[in-house]
Amino acid sequence: MAKLTLKCGEIAVEYDGPEAFLKDELPQIISAVKDLGSIAPPKTTLNMTGSGPGAPSLAGSSVSTIAQKLGVNDGPTLVMAAALSLAHGKSDAFTKLQLRDRMKEATAFYKAGYGANFDKNVKRLVARGRLNHIGGTQYAVPEAEFANLPAAK
Repeated sequence: MAKLTLKCGEIAVEYDGPEAFLKDELPQIISAVKDLGSIAPPKTTLNMTGSGPGAPSLAGSSVSTIAQKLGVNDGPTLVMAAALSLAHGKSDAFTKLQLRDRMKEATAFYKAGYGANFDKNVKRLVARGRLNHIGGTQYAVPEAEFANLPAAK
């Protein structure tokens, strides 16, 4: 018995079976995976660096800068500004505590009432698909939210 895993970009093929099959078919399998890799659509990624035509840049942006771009005038929008600022960091996922703390960093926009309604606002944003609850205490920003950012001026 033989095991084999071939990867080409986002394409992965796994085989677990007789070795004789691999000896006869391996060149065709490699060619097919290579062909699939060249015609498969590219993996979509979050555009956090501002690359690409008309893409808004969040790299190095503070929560206040993002809040200003979003025109924050309510709690849910400030929560989203905080989430977007966290999402461009080292990890796409963040906790509610990190989200609340980041929201408070936008001192020009933060109001005590936003903190009091924080849990309710997060729940509503998740229900509306503007935030993803990815399990446990972890949250993430859906890719569509980055596409909806106003372009940097």
